Amino acid sequence: MLQLILIFISIHQPSGELFQLFDKLLLLRKGGQTVYFGDIGEKSSTMLNYFERNGAPHCDEDANP
Repeated sequence: MLQLILIFISIHQPSGELFQLFDKLLLLRKGGQTVYFGDIGEKSSTMLNYFERNGAPHCDEDANP
């Protein structure tokens, strides 16, 4: 199976359309500590559910995750 790995680095928030092109997210905080590493999910649902379960406010469907 061919696996394509694409690395996208951003210092600002990408558009929702661009963000949905990716399957996984590695989010690092200052110092290189992992905040989140995993699937994004359809319409960012997997990632958003993770953050909401861990105390983040709800992200409206029309908001840019």
